[in-house]
Amino acid sequence: MFTGKGFLPGLNIRSSGSVKNDPYLWFIEKYMKLGRSNTKYGAYYIDQYWRKKPLCSVPNHHTLTNHDFFVSKRAFFFDLSPWGDEPATDDLNQKVGTDLETLKQMLLIAYKQNKGIDFCYIGGFPSWAFKYTKHAEGMHDDVPTEWEFSKIISAYNAFKDADAIGYGALANASFWQHFPLEKEYKQSWVSRENLINLNSATL
Repeated sequence: MFTGKGFLPGLNIRSSGSVKNDPYLWFIEKYMKLGRSNTKYGAYYIDQYWRKKPLCSVPNHHTLTNHDFFVSKRAFFFDLSPWGDEPATDDLNQKVGTDLETLKQMLLIAYKQNKGIDFCYIGGFPSWAFKYTKHAEGMHDDVPTEWEFSKIISAYNAFKDADAIGYGALANASFWQHFPLEKEYKQSWVSRENLINLNSATL
């Protein structure tokens, strides 16, 4: 369906020139603008690109098991570079900053549909071990890439729940979200004396 040329399939909208970005632009028109996805939830997870270098990071950094919660929320999924000064490292033929412009389009629609009141909860994290950083022959280090993404999304009333490397395998969250929670979980104050006594008791 997508060639990076001409017009987007079934739409009077010109291609971005990027085979990677055109499906996102099509999704924006066919799903996001029509309210067919829930703009209160976004999912920033790596696409199948991780299969090219499956061992370049810890096991489960593909974060596939994290998707089910966001699917249950009808979230919009994306995997786009936050940098506007270089082509995305997984789409080197794109015009510089194409990924960033597409990301901003998605976030702006979410902001408008949430009426600037509700926040957009974004799960996921920049896939720095695979893309968009010096690990993948990009220009930028890992942490600045994280903060650049945070800076961009916060301008659109969005925040990230950074389930990155250590939390790359949160399975069955779509089920466990229904577990009944107490209204409040009080934590009793522990003094220095309590800790000393507790430590003495274990020796």
